[in-house]
Formats: sequence, structure tokens, C-alpha cells
Amino acid sequence: MNMIILLTNSTADYRIKHQLFEKLYLLKTANDNDEENIFSLMIYSLEYYLRTLPVNEYDSFEDIISDLYGNHTLEHDVSVDTSLKHVDRFLKEFLNRSKQSIQSNVTHNESQQYLVTVISTYHTSDQKTCECALDIDTFCILLNLFNDRFPSPSQILWCSELNEEDIHLFFSRIRTFANMIFVIMDIDQMHPRLREIILNEQDLLTKSREPHGIVYYFSRELTTYRRGLKFFHVSSAHRNARSIHTKLTQLFQRTKRIPPELHIICGKEGTGKTHRINTQYIREDTLRFSINDKLSLSSFISSLLLYDSTMLDGCPSVYINISIYAPFADLNRALFSLFVCGSLTDPSSGLTFALPSTKPWKFFIEVPYCNKHQMDIKENLNYLLPLLSIIAQSSIEIITDEDYHLYIGDEEELVARFLKAYSNGTIDRRPSTPFCVAYEFEELDDEDECRRYIYECIDKYAPHGRRNKIYEVSFAKFLYRRVRFFTSCYYTLNETIPNLGSTAMTQMIQEAKALSEISFRDDDYPRLYLVYDPGFALHLLHNNWDQVPAGLKALWKNTDPLERPEFLNRNHFLKCLSWLVDSKYETCERIMNQMKFILTENFAYKLFHIHERKLTTLPLIIEGDTGIGKTYLLKFYSLLLNASVQHNYDQTNFRTQILERASLWLSEKIIGKVLEMQPSLLNEVLQRIRPKLMGSHEENTKDDDIDLDREYSYDDDDAGNYLGKEYDYNEWEAQECEPDDTENGDDEQEEENQQNSDVQESLEPSNLRFLQPSNVTIPHNEEQLVPLNDQFINDIEVPDLPQSIERINCELLKQCKTSLQKCEYNSDMLLYIWRTILIVAQKNSVSITKQLLHAVHQYVIFELTSMPLIEANSQLNNLLEDGLFNIRTSAEILDEFLSHTHVKPVFYRLLIHPGVTEQDLERFLLPISELAQKWEHIELVVFFDEVNTSSCLGLFKEIFTDRTFQGVGLPKNLFFTAAINPAIDISDKDKLVYRLDYLVHQLPESLENLKVSYGALSLKTLDDYITQKVAKFDLNFSLELEQRTYLQRTLKKAILDAQAFCEEKLGKNTVSQREIQRCFSLIEYFYEHRKDEEQLDLDRSIALSLALIYYFRLPTEEDNRKRGDQKTPSREELAKVLSKSLPRFVRIVQEELKNFVSHKNFIIPPGVAMNQAVCIRSVFDTSNFLYVSFIQDS
Repeated sequence: MNMIILLTNSTADYRIKHQLFEKLYLLKTANDNDEENIFSLMIYSLEYYLRTLPVNEYDSFEDIISDLYGNHTLEHDVSVDTSLKHVDRFLKEFLNRSKQSIQSNVTHNESQQYLVTVISTYHTSDQKTCECALDIDTFCILLNLFNDRFPSPSQILWCSELNEEDIHLFFSRIRTFANMIFVIMDIDQMHPRLREIILNEQDLLTKSREPHGIVYYFSRELTTYRRGLKFFHVSSAHRNARSIHTKLTQLFQRTKRIPPELHIICGKEGTGKTHRINTQYIREDTLRFSINDKLSLSSFISSLLLYDSTMLDGCPSVYINISIYAPFADLNRALFSLFVCGSLTDPSSGLTFALPSTKPWKFFIEVPYCNKHQMDIKENLNYLLPLLSIIAQSSIEIITDEDYHLYIGDEEELVARFLKAYSNGTIDRRPSTPFCVAYEFEELDDEDECRRYIYECIDKYAPHGRRNKIYEVSFAKFLYRRVRFFTSCYYTLNETIPNLGSTAMTQMIQEAKALSEISFRDDDYPRLYLVYDPGFALHLLHNNWDQVPAGLKALWKNTDPLERPEFLNRNHFLKCLSWLVDSKYETCERIMNQMKFILTENFAYKLFHIHERKLTTLPLIIEGDTGIGKTYLLKFYSLLLNASVQHNYDQTNFRTQILERASLWLSEKIIGKVLEMQPSLLNEVLQRIRPKLMGSHEENTKDDDIDLDREYSYDDDDAGNYLGKEYDYNEWEAQECEPDDTENGDDEQEEENQQNSDVQESLEPSNLRFLQPSNVTIPHNEEQLVPLNDQFINDIEVPDLPQSIERINCELLKQCKTSLQKCEYNSDMLLYIWRTILIVAQKNSVSITKQLLHAVHQYVIFELTSMPLIEANSQLNNLLEDGLFNIRTSAEILDEFLSHTHVKPVFYRLLIHPGVTEQDLERFLLPISELAQKWEHIELVVFFDEVNTSSCLGLFKEIFTDRTFQGVGLPKNLFFTAAINPAIDISDKDKLVYRLDYLVHQLPESLENLKVSYGALSLKTLDDYITQKVAKFDLNFSLELEQRTYLQRTLKKAILDAQAFCEEKLGKNTVSQREIQRCFSLIEYFYEHRKDEEQLDLDRSIALSLALIYYFRLPTEEDNRKRGDQKTPSREELAKVLSKSLPRFVRIVQEELKNFVSHKNFIIPPGVAMNQAVCIRSVFDTSNFLYVSFIQDS
């Protein structure tokens, strides 16, 4: 079909070609050279299809194709048969012109059909992971069958994915080309119906007296007892991979075909394969392509076509990163077609790529390692990608920890430099001169020396760590983050503190070790850290001054730094975090209070660790049970991370900033630069808005005031005059505006045309008609946010106008401008003023109206592009894209901008499940990546929840480990985090009331090294969490101090008892922080429904919330007796525990069940006994519905 489109010459097909080439080769929009470009790309595309034929390309086909195209173009709207016959004539003429032949006379008429019996080399218990039916023996036999010729993709039928038409078409080739060899692979994997069709075709060939091609059937199940099917003897020579490789090399030389240069990189996970490829082999122009859980041939071929079109004079190189979850059977077939047959075709799209014979292509292929089968590296390659093991024998590089050592860059050199000073004692030296001169340490030039100091440090201080390349890199990065202190003035100019260097370095090494191995599964994680602000001043994070080593205490003169004045009446954990993220304490505290985040000691150390991971560019995967606060913790961290930016862009202050900037724009730009140059126009505007400004509503500007006969739009000839120009705000000064127009006549129109002409000369092109807000490029300083009143105010002065302004109400003008400059007007008033200005301008001057319409459009676009976290809604985007700028749409644009723009988030969460595809991830990640590229100073946190439930784990390995997405690099200011549920193996699940395990997949080995375990909160931490939560709990009503104290004490004790009971009796992961939060929400809900009662019953609200969250989830003693369950706790047991803090708990629950479940509230069918089970079910279902409604309302 694609060849028919390429050969057809008509206007309709020209558009189709243009769209095709625009997608494949990024062809730009139509221009003067468009026809020439289309012709070149058409010849270029036809070459790929012709290379798939079994012919030799000694020279380029370009000249032959160009000559043939003129004589073999197709007309539009011809029949399919005519088109196919035309393509047939074109191919025959091409073969004649290129002196090629794919068909010759055959004298024999004997049926030659052979059965090749394949015996699998590998037998593994796990047939789902890394399963590939094509082993190395199969490929050796296949390559031996073609009699010293390269096969064509059309000579091989892969039976795993085909249909009935494919089978009939393939056998028609067998009958047509009797001089060729054909192979049918994977017969055993076919559907039985399709297999029967193949066997019927085999019978027809046997019965036929006409000659046909030689056919080989590969199977493990078929026998030679079928008529006409001969047994093919497989000798040892057919299985000799080394001999096959030699024959292929000779065949490339004999056919003068340039072979692809393959470089295979193998090794176990964590040995540094990807890092070596990126540092040793990859160029800036190298094409990167990742093969994860699925192989998209159309995407792969499209990437190769586009890349080849841009590398006409270069040496193409391709890096293929293969995941352990890749479909290896499909991948082996694709690589065979590309590297052996020389071409690759996608049957679904018809796209074809063929390796040219005129220039070499380099392929760097990273092979994953499957550790489940305990194979060595070479066996792993033979098992996963046997074809590469055959054709690339001489270029296989095996990476091991011993062969490929830690990479030494600037960061690693700095670490080694100070480790050397630490080991030889020079790190404690102090200035020896009376002058305060900073001292420095010499750089280390020898990489082996640098590596030795780092390795010795790890061996000495972290001998039991999990040693692999990821661990070494993590240790070095954490240490680099710390040793930069020794380059700061606090160390280099130190004259007073003895042993500062060695004391600090000792602690730094312990911290690097702790952070590389940290786990929050238990409560014994390290709690002593040096904290650095951006200038690397030292602070100390600890939870017990008595446990701080004497050496560190000496640095602070044996005085706890947390007792300093700056910590007075402040949360010292939050204070340290504010130093870390370089934000004011008050800003961080405000964020914490707005989120109602409870900062316990445990959360503080988790946040500290997250920030350290982010600073070292190491992604983080949190392993923990559901409901331990992973998402909320990361969201709070993202806000802290951007506190200095987010402080100016929270939803409350953000709306004020929008109004401030718009008010200043109206005052300085519109009134000061436009209206004051037109006295009569300004006077009429003031008279119209005076009642509104004075507080009267007698006069209001409505759409009825718009003169429809004079409603100007840029959707006509004016579009080329204004929309194609860049608006110049200084134009109001440079241009002498025309006097007021009071009459409609020829003179007025002539003046308007002249004024429009003057405006055009001072405008610069920008193609604003097709400009979207997200793609607008306006010069700005990306390192610093644009000040609110900078671009439109500071650089422009109001000119000294010659016009008289005697008629203007100067007092009213002054009042209006003062109010605008003080931002005293709300959005409705600003919109009212703007509509009034446009309506008055419409009645007086066409040119002024058009310039005002253009001005607001440009102003809104500038605001959207200059403020990094501002985001327009869909309605505003549509208005800006439409290009229909009249008074109505102008007012709508300003209204949408003032009232409905919002702040973009800095935290992005995607809940992963088996249905999430690569396309879903692309739609999620692409806009985030674009935002990060545009604003490099803003840190965005991307959180993937429940990653190990995904069906595309290989893609996450690429994102987290390689920092690419589908081969494209990701911005550095994206911090990737993920959460996973632990894999728990429970032997006896039959009698469990609650499922304690999770349906999850095993992570790739490289992602396992990024994992940090988060356990459930300890009782001490839980106590602290609930205490703070209760202290901040607000029921929106006043309580006496005694009542509030009772509420806090009772609620805390009851929740703690319920949590402890469920954890002990049901399991650790059966309750979490979510239950605690639900308790607080339900208490508020139950109180709101009884707040009108004279006597407040706080016990009732607490008891009902505890009953719904904890009590009703348990079976009764009678239920356990009927099921013979002696392990599961009953409601009665929990009631005894809760009654210690709430003596009336059981009575309250029973009374509420009796009062609530009645004929008054429910329609109860006759004959239904109102026993406890019915009552509980009714109240539980109703409360769940009301609770969900309450949460949505909140």
C-alpha cells in the first residue's frame, strides 16, 4: 500500500505523502521548496522498499528510481488490481535496469519439503521469565540452509503471529519462485486451525506436479510420517556457531555488502554496563532506543528512518537498551531480519527500513542478565539473544566488577582527595601564617589512586555492605555531597577549631555508609547527621545530645546547638529541614500547617534521607505497606523543596499577584500610555466608570453596549496586519496617535488606514495566530523569576503630551490610577474597566480598538510564559488559539486569566496498575518533562505509586536507572520516586479474615538496589503522631480547657489501643495512618450531625468513629465459633480494650444501632428480624456512603 501511495501522482495523494513524510521525517509545513523535498523523500523511501528484495546493491539505487518514477507514476482513483499490476511492472523494470534477477528456470519437479526437528537446549522451571523458543542451535541451522545467500524476510514465515491470508500468500511465493529456499518457523506455537491450513498447503505441494521452492518446516512435535515430508538430518556442522560466523563474514565480503558493526555489552546487574556505554561509546548524535516490555516495530522503524535521514554524511550509531522483561522471541526475529536479511518491516503499518550497503552502521546493544537460572554471562547471552551470540562473536564485551572499576570523574576525584588527606593526617592542618589565607589540597591526577582511596574507605568502614557498582556509586555520591564542606570558607579559613577536618570526615564517612544502607523498617536507624546549608555551614541534627560523640560536641563547644536562640519555640526538625532546602523557617512552617502535616521525628529523618537522595541524583523506591504515609510524605517534601518558589505561587497569594500585575498593567500601559494620549476618549471612559467607582450600580457595561456593526475581529484581512506582528508596548510612545474621530466619512477611513499603516511599520513578526501559551518563547532570565512589575512598567515613561486635557476629570483620573497602583480593585472591577475602555474605543477609533485587543492578548501570553508555575485552563487556551479577537473574546480572555488560572503542581503522582501502558506513561510524563526543561531552577517530584504491580517494569528501570524515556534523556531537575508493597509469602491463607499479602511482581535487580524499606510506625512514633494530630484537631466549635484536655486524652488513648490491638491480633499491615485520619474525619462528621443538642456528648462521636474503623471490621464470637476459627480476634475482645478508655463504648454502639436502624430510616421488608447482623450491615453501609460524601465535600 505504501508503494502505491509513493508511486501515485495526484493532488490528493500529494497531501497524503506530505502527511506521511511529516510524521516520519519531521517534514515542515508547506513552503516554496516543498515539491522538491517531497520528491527527494519519495525516492528515499522507495529505496528502503527495494532493498528488501533479494538483490545486491553495488551502487545506490537513487538514479535508477528517479528515472523509473517518471515513466511509472500511477493516476488517482484506479482499481486495486490496476495498481498492483503497475507496481509489478515497476519492480520488473527496476530489476532489469539494476541487472538483478530473483527468479530462474528450474528443471526438477520433485517436491522438496523437509522437516527440521529442533530439540531445546535449555530446560528451566520458570517458563514465563526470559522464555525464548529460538535457541542457538535453531539459529545455526537456519543460517546454514540458504546456500551461501542472504535470505529475504519474505522467505521466512514466522508462525507466532500471522493469519490465514499470510499463509496463502507465503505458499504462493513458494510456487512462484521455485529457485528459492523457504523456511516455516514456530509451527508448534500456532493456533491449531492455522496449523491445519499449513499442513493442507504442504499436502497440496506434495501432490503438485509443478516445481516449487525448497521448504523447511521447523518443529518439535511434527513427525516424518506425513506424505511428502522428508527428514532433514542435522549434522554437528549445522550447529557449529563459530563456523556459521565465519561463513557469514565471507558472505558479506563476497556480496560486497557492508555488515553492521555490532558491539554487545553483557554483565550482571549493578556492574556498570549502562554507565560504561554512556561514557565510552555513546556520541551526542547516537540514536537511543529502549526495548522494554513490548517491542513496537513501527516505533523502532520510524526512529531508524528519521535518524538515517539526518545522518546522510555521518557514521550512524544506535544504542539499543534491552530490558529483562523484553519479548525476546519477537526481538530475536526482528534482529535476524535487520542484521541478517538486511531489512525490517512492520506488517501492521507497512513501514520498512533497510540497512544501506553504502555506509556502515554501528549498533551498541546492552544485554540484560537473568539471575533466576544461575547462568554465567555467556550462557545468559546464548539463552536470551542467541542470534547475537552467533553473528557478533568477536565483539562481545563482558562487564564485571573486577574488569570495570568505579568511574572517576570530578566528584570522585574530590572525594579521593580528602580521603587521602584524612588518611595521612593533613586534613587537620591549619594556617601557618599570621595572615588569614585559605589553604587547599592538590588534585589527584591518577585515577587508580583515586579509586584506591575510595575502595579502601568502603572496605574499612562498610565491609558488610552489598558491594556492587550501584552501592559504590551511592557511597561516593553521599560522600561527595559532604566533602564539599572542605572547599568552603568555614573549613579553609578555620583558625580556632582543632581537629575540625578529621572530626567532620569521620562523621561524614559514617553518614555515607548509613545513607547507602539505610532502612526504616525498624526503629534503629541512625539519628545523628551533620546538616549543611547551601553555603556549607555546619549544623547538627540529633535527637539526644547525650549520645553525640565527644569530638562532635567539641565543634559546638560542648553546648547543644538546639538550645540556641534560633531554635527557641521552634520545631528543631523543621528548622534543620529549612536549612537543607534553603528556605525560611516561617515559609516551611506555613506549608506544614496548610497541609496539616504532622512532623514526627521519624518523618523528619525520612525527609532528610529523601533530600540526600535527591541531592545525589539517586532515585528512591520506598517499600512499605499500604497506608504508612508514603504519598503524603513525598508531597510535603516537594513543597519544601520548592518553598522559595512555591511561597510566591500558593493559591491564596497567587490570585493576589495576578490582580496586582493586571492592575499595574491597566494603570501604566493602558491608561498611562494610551488613554491619556486621547483626552476625549479618556474623558468618556471616566464618565462611564464613575458611578461604578463611586459605589453606585446605576450604570453597568453590558454586551448590549457593543456596536455589532463595528465589532472588529482579526479573523479577516486585519489578521495579516496585526496577528502576524509582535506587539510592541513602547509603540504607544513612538507613535503619534490620531485625534478623536467624531464623524464617519471618507476622511475618517483614510485617517484610520494611515494609522493602521503606521502601526504595522513598528511591529515585528511573531505568528501569534498559531501561538499556544505553552509554546510561547519570550526572552526571560531562567535563573530568576520575572518580577511582578518589571516587564510592563519600569522601562516605559509616559510621554509629554501636547494635547489638552482640560475636559478630563483629573481628580477622578488620579483616584482611579491610585486605586489601580494600590491594587484595591477586584477582578470584576478590572474587567468592568477593561470592557468600558474597549466599548468607548470602538465608538471612536478603529486603530485604537485593534491595538487594545492585541495588547490584552500579548499581555496574557507574556504572563503565562513569564511566571513558571502559572497554568491556564482549557477555556483560556482555546480563546488564545482561536485568534478571533473582538471585544467579547477579549473580555473573556481577561476574565479567564484573572479568575480561572491556577498554580501548577510541583508534585506529580501516578497510581500504577497492570492496565497502565507505555502510552499512559508517555502522556503522564511528557508534559512534566517539558515543564522541567523550561524551568530548570524548579525541582519537580514525580511519584509512581505501586510500581511493582505494573505490566511494564522494564520501562521503569529505564526511567530510574538510565534516566531516559524511550531512549530520550530526561531533565536533571526531575526527582523520581516510587512506592512498592512488599512481597509477603503466607503459607496458610484459608482462615485469614484479611489478606496480608500483595499481588506484586519482582523488581528488576537494578531497581532492587534503589529500594529503601519503610515499616509501620513504632508505638512511640505513633504516640507522638496522634498527640500532635489531636493537638491540631479542630472541631470548629469552642471547648472549655477541661473538655479539650479530656477529648485529647481519651481520643489518643482509644486510637492507640485500637491500633495496637489490630497490629498484634491481625497483622502489622492491617492498620495504618489512614485509619487514624479516618477517625478524625468521622468524629467531625458525627459531631456535625448532633451539634444542635444542648449537651455535647464527645464520647458518642469518638465511640462511633472507632466502631466504624476498627470494631465492625471484626467478626463476632458467634461467627468465629461457626467457622471454627480460634485465631481471629472478635469484636467483644476489642470492646473490652476500648472500654478502658471509653467505659460507655458498648452501650453507645448498641443504642445507636437500635435508634438508627428502624422503620423511620429504612424500608424493612415484612418478616425480616432486626438482629445485630442486619443492624450492623445497615449502619455500616449507610455510614460508608455518608463518609465518602463527607470526604468529597471536604
